[in-house]
Amino acid sequence: MKNMYEDNFMKGDNLIKALLNTKRKDQLKQISDYNYNRYCKIIKLSNSIENEKNINQTDKFESLKNEKLMQKELLKRIRNIEARNSKHQENVEFERSLLDKLKENQNKFLKEEINKLLNISETKRSKNKVPTQFMCKFSITIKAYH
Repeated sequence: MKNMYEDNFMKGDNLIKALLNTKRKDQLKQISDYNYNRYCKIIKLSNSIENEKNINQTDKFESLKNEKLMQKELLKRIRNIEARNSKHQENVEFERSLLDKLKENQNKFLKEEINKLLNISETKRSKNKVPTQFMCKFSITIKAYH
C-alpha cells in the first residue's frame, strides 16, 4: 500500500497541490477573460473611432456640399447684380450720349443764329427792332393836336 500512496502522492493527488492547481486555473481563467475582454474592448473602441471618423467625414462632405451650394448661390447673386449694374451703366451712358448730342445741336443752332444775325445788314437788323422811336414821335404828335 505504501506504493499506492507514493504513486498517488507522486501523481499529484495532494490536497494542497489540488488547491494550488484550482487557484492557478482560476487565475489563468481570469487572465484569459481579461485579455479577451480587453481585446473586445479594443475592437469596439477601434470600431467606434472608425464610425466617428466616417461620421466626421460625412459631416465634412455635407458641409463642403453646403459651402459649394452657397458659393454657387452667391455667384449667381453677384452676376445678377453685375448684370443690373451693367444695364444701368448702359442707360447712363446712353443718356450721357443723348445729352452730349443735345448740347452739340444747341451749340450748332446758336452758332448758326449768331452767324445769321452777323451776316444780316444793318438795315435788315433795324427792321427786326421794335420801332420805339416811331412810337415816341407818334405820342408827341397826338398830344400836340389836343
